[in-house]
Formats: sequence, structure tokens, C-alpha cells
Amino acid sequence: MVVGYISGMVRAWTQGELCSRVGIMGIVKKAAYLLAVVVAIVADWVVRTAAELFAAASPGFLTLCQKILALLLAYGKKIPAPESRGGEPAYS
Repeated sequence: MVVGYISGMVRAWTQGELCSRVGIMGIVKKAAYLLAVVVAIVADWVVRTAAELFAAASPGFLTLCQKILALLLAYGKKIPAPESRGGEPAYS
């Protein structure tokens, strides 16, 4: 980035177009590039951390869901279904 900025300054100086406003805009442009890179690095870190947390928590969560499903299947038939207003089960 520094080499790019210096080469732009040399080019502007050799062409007689050296201007502080243009130089400042070049610095702002380079700062925006750096900001975009930092945002991408942080986003990558967040995604990797979330993936690691999910990978660590998913076996326990899936085991819990499996146990709940097994309980529902085992005792679900013994639990009476709610009745609709007509006296018949609302769903079967």
C-alpha cells in the first residue's frame, strides 16, 4: 500500500498534478481498503468461532432431542389427544 501511494505521488509530481486534496483522497482510499480487510478478518473469526461452538454443542443438543423424541414416542400413545368441540379428537 505504501509503495502504491508513493508511486502515485511520484507520478503526480512528474506530471505536475501534485495536489494535497488528491493526496488526502488517496490516503482515505487506502484507509478504506484497510477497513474492508479488517471487517473481513473479523467476520471470518466470528464465523469460525460460531462453527466451533456449534460443533462442540451439537452432539449434546442432538442427544437431548433424541431422548425427548424417544419419550414422546414411548408415552405419546398413553396421553389422550385433545378433543374438538364435536367430541372427536382434534387430530389423529
